Amino acid sequence: MSAAGVNVKCPYCGAEYSVPRSVTYATCPYCGTTFKLNNPGEKVDHYLFKVFIDDQRAFSLVKSFSSQQVGAEKSVVSEASFTSSKLFYIPIYLYEVKVKALCRDGSSDFHGGESYNQYVVAAVDELPITLPRGYGFPARGREYFKPSISRNYVYLQPLKDPTAVFEELKRGDINEALSEAREACPSSNIELVDESRYVGLAHYPFWEIEYSYRNEVFKAVVDASDGTIVYLEYPLSMKNSFKALVGVFTGAITASLIGAMIATQNSTALIGGIASFITFTPALYISLSAFLKRKGRYTYNPKEEAEFLPTR
Repeated sequence: MSAAGVNVKCPYCGAEYSVPRSVTYATCPYCGTTFKLNNPGEKVDHYLFKVFIDDQRAFSLVKSFSSQQVGAEKSVVSEASFTSSKLFYIPIYLYEVKVKALCRDGSSDFHGGESYNQYVVAAVDELPITLPRGYGFPARGREYFKPSISRNYVYLQPLKDPTAVFEELKRGDINEALSEAREACPSSNIELVDESRYVGLAHYPFWEIEYSYRNEVFKAVVDASDGTIVYLEYPLSMKNSFKALVGVFTGAITASLIGAMIATQNSTALIGGIASFITFTPALYISLSAFLKRKGRYTYNPKEEAEFLPTR
């Protein structure tokens, strides 16, 4: 046992290797078997999502998407140069939650309420790449894990307790089913039937792409399974950056004046004007930063997923 990790022995092939102390599951780099550290006899289904988008295709998507951003340099498509790429495999837990609330009325039972959902949860709290909360991982292309992945790419170990995550996830579904049953049969006894299951552990691939444009370096994160742009840095034109900065500053001044005019007393007017100006401070900072660095940023919003139908 080392200070940085703990030595384990694979219960299936007998190989010995070291893993971080904080991990819940260990994946054997020799046979690919995944098992629970505190219960080696409990084998875990471990899946891997295929890489359908290689790094050059990801870079092509990045250039095209960059050119479509407001204020971006349109010549990024023709002038940007590929610098490097890194493939990350992010650990995720797969759950299927299925709960029913049955109404017990004497000798007969009848359906009162139910809830069914499938959940995908990142198995680590801190990620080395930018990934938005609630990201909808596509379900296609899943296969059983291959041990070579942990040696050839940046492979992250799952750290969260899957049981604790599962119990937290189910809470909302259970409350929903019980609430429906209480309305359907307020005078009956209610029995909860929980058919939920932990599907298993999976690793999902993302490219981190680094590219250059006119001696400036930019980064992007691309879903390696379906090509969705998850995070993007792109070059802004000086002209458009200046327009955006002037527009935000003008808006801040205008809002301050309106806030002052609405107030009836001088002291309140001053406070109202200052408050109105402060509300624009984050936008001013972002615009000024973009103007100075000529770098725009985009982060994928799961609520806007419909915009990505051509690639997802």
